Amino acid sequence: MAMKLKLVVVISTALFSVGVAYAQESAKKDEDFTDLSLEELVKIKIPTVTGASKYAQKSTRAPSAVSVITSDEIKQFGYTTLSDILRGVRGLYVTNNRNYHFLGIRGFSRPGDFNSRVLVLIDGHRINDGIFNQGSIDGVFPLDVDLIDRVEIIRGPGSSLYGTGAFFGVINVISKRGKDINGAEISAGYSSFATKRGRISYGQAFENGVDLTLSASSLASEGDTHLFIPDLAADPSKNNGFADHSDSERWRDFYGSLHYGGFTLTAVDGKRKKHYGTGLYDTVFADPTNATTDGNQYVDLQYERSLSEQTSLFGKLYYHHYRYESPGIFNGTTSVINQDKAQSEWWGGELRFLTSLGTQHRLTVGAENVDYYKNAQSNVDVAPAFVYLDANNPYRTWALFAQDEWSIGEKWTINLGVRYDDLDNGINSTNPRLGVIFNPTADTTIKLLYGTAFRSPNAFELYYQSPSQASNTNLRPEKISTAELVLEHNLTANLRGSASLYQYRIKDLVTQSVDSSGNTFYDNVGKINATGFELELEGKWSKLQSRISYSYQRAKDQQTVLSNSPRQLAKLNLIAPLYADKLSLGFEAQYVAARLGDKRTGDTARVPGYGIANVTLLQRNWLKGLEISAGVYNLFDKAFGDPTSSDDDPAINAIPQDGRTYRLKLSYKF
Repeated sequence: MAMKLKLVVVISTALFSVGVAYAQESAKKDEDFTDLSLEELVKIKIPTVTGASKYAQKSTRAPSAVSVITSDEIKQFGYTTLSDILRGVRGLYVTNNRNYHFLGIRGFSRPGDFNSRVLVLIDGHRINDGIFNQGSIDGVFPLDVDLIDRVEIIRGPGSSLYGTGAFFGVINVISKRGKDINGAEISAGYSSFATKRGRISYGQAFENGVDLTLSASSLASEGDTHLFIPDLAADPSKNNGFADHSDSERWRDFYGSLHYGGFTLTAVDGKRKKHYGTGLYDTVFADPTNATTDGNQYVDLQYERSLSEQTSLFGKLYYHHYRYESPGIFNGTTSVINQDKAQSEWWGGELRFLTSLGTQHRLTVGAENVDYYKNAQSNVDVAPAFVYLDANNPYRTWALFAQDEWSIGEKWTINLGVRYDDLDNGINSTNPRLGVIFNPTADTTIKLLYGTAFRSPNAFELYYQSPSQASNTNLRPEKISTAELVLEHNLTANLRGSASLYQYRIKDLVTQSVDSSGNTFYDNVGKINATGFELELEGKWSKLQSRISYSYQRAKDQQTVLSNSPRQLAKLNLIAPLYADKLSLGFEAQYVAARLGDKRTGDTARVPGYGIANVTLLQRNWLKGLEISAGVYNLFDKAFGDPTSSDDDPAINAIPQDGRTYRLKLSYKF
């Protein structure tokens, strides 16, 4: 591993040096840029974010540590899912149990959880469902990455604006508009594991003010048809660790949006079916029946209008439907066919006013109501018939919130927000956020941040029952408090650095436990204390871009390091021109330190750390409208795995991940 990591560093350094040399030469010789100074040509732009305060602002003014990944970066690095995008961001890591992908942030990713502590949005619409509160980042996420304009990663507690679930942060995905597509596009791709994907999109901004986007996407993959799990190699009852033809995946998405005047109407329909053969949830190993199907459909209507030069009004109404099914063959004295289902339907509305009080205050006040009028779960044995669970637990939540951004002179900004949430299941919570932002110079920003957030236990944790899981209706909401110091500085016109030092504390953490009968259940188990820091350096030289980051985190439950919590993360992202503006290379290297296995199964073995590299070639501007992308992922074919949870076979300490894979994609715009 050390040799491969050294090789990654050598390649990265070589690419970086070649790119710098090319950029310097290009800046001297390219006649197209002779009217611009070098500083104007390469100056790093400060990105704009909307998710941090629910209105557009420069990231340096946002009361949080923010990262923004653009659509061009998504292309250059060959990302195919939201989880791919997030893997390349500082302080984040992803765990894959070969059924779902789970996001880790700042050393926290509890095995068996469902991404319920990070809020995932599409254009401000909450994707986290009403049963698991899962913020999907894999194929369940119902927006094709080709339709993403940018992804905003907003770290820190966000309950002061968003309520429950915005615990560690908010992922706000901003979609492209019709004017960004400007015509019709078709895209087709083929990659390892006989994976075929396609997309057809149309987008246009018309003279009458209408902006229209329509898109449909699909994927079909056989997955790893000969998946090998080394921990089961000596078990002939489980095919000596080979799960054959049980890793396939299918999904399809539809997206439509219409903008006119102050109105925005969005409709989304997405569905994914994923087979798993790893014995997850105590199912029969490698049985092709075992699968999960998730579907999201929603309609969202938003309206924004300026009432005066100082005041604007925003309102929205939406309906969302989520459905989950999971047939499985379960182990026992005789194999049992079990059917697991969940369905949630809810509607919601939000109204908020944004007003400027003179030149110093920007005040936001608002109210939100969400009615989860159907929250149904069932678990039954098909043959012989037996009902373990058949329940509907609807609930409603309403909230009031306010935020004041107060400018003191030209160098100081104070951001103060608070939100009160009331859930009709007896839970209420008040959460403040304070940000003090100091700009001693035009190139330097210092942020001192503090905030709290809460997460209400979800319906799955409260009420779910199955042959292997018990319910616990006495769960209390979790609470987190976070303090953070952020420094952002333009070192030169080419280089921008940032550093974050943070500490957070969690109490009443809801987590999986195992009872004396071996059944899992959720319980409020205690306190988490964590400290860490993140460093990032971003550079831009003409057509060359680079980003390198290092994160250190130490998260403990009492005095014990958390499972699935790497001490260190390191990332390198590099975009280098190879031939003018027609051919470019995207290179990224990622390192994740060793993690403890799942202690709740009694297995504290360490899962080794790993380093991988990905390379993508992007060709465009050769033929009008044509783009060709080719990628190699896990370039050095590194064997590595992710820690398991108590949902997995206790004999498995790590779920193996994909080795070297390939991808080819063609896109054509009419």
